[in-house]
Amino acid sequence: KDELTHQQIADELDLSRVAVTRLLQRARREGIVEFNITRPRPPQFELAGRLRAALGLSRAWIVRAGPDEGETLARIGERAAAAVQELIFPGCHIGVGWSSTVSQMAPYLQPPPQPVKAHVHELAGSMLGQRNPYSISVQMARVLGAELETLPAVVNNPATRELLLQEKPIREALEHAAHCDIAFVGMGDVGADCTMLQTEYITADQMARIRDDGAVGEILLRY
Repeated sequence: KDELTHQQIADELDLSRVAVTRLLQRARREGIVEFNITRPRPPQFELAGRLRAALGLSRAWIVRAGPDEGETLARIGERAAAAVQELIFPGCHIGVGWSSTVSQMAPYLQPPPQPVKAHVHELAGSMLGQRNPYSISVQMARVLGAELETLPAVVNNPATRELLLQEKPIREALEHAAHCDIAFVGMGDVGADCTMLQTEYITADQMARIRDDGAVGEILLRY
């Protein structure tokens, strides 16, 4: 009630700080001390808690929808960029998928307060090269001062794919990407406006066959 710290209470009562902490916890359990929050918690806070409980997540963030799709995506990007600051640690390996949603992080990425010597790995290939509007691997590596390991674009010939996988740099890049500590990926759809159709890496007929096979979406080009 006097807004004393645990240490101040301990000094006044000649107790250890640990003892004061335990006594206060006991007082809460027995109803001697109560905390009342007079304002309702934000709905996204409640939803995040339900999401964590339902899926067994250690963390979850939910953002409020904007007045239009563009603003909503921008808010997701801003929250995801903040998550980078909260999750990175020295020597961490960050995987980045290419996605119209993930790309919204780019304007909000900030250098860490202290150098972290991180590594950024592409998880689905450069696709359209460094000009890819949906890739932020280059920007993230530059902002974080991290090393970047890239992957080649999508290929149409299965034989070409197998030959590429035999190349040591590509094989090693895939192995490194599989052991990332953190990954930022989008969830793609299979509709007429999906990114794979817009970039012309999949034709309308191919997408129709994918839908006929029961696909409802994709993560890292896996349907």
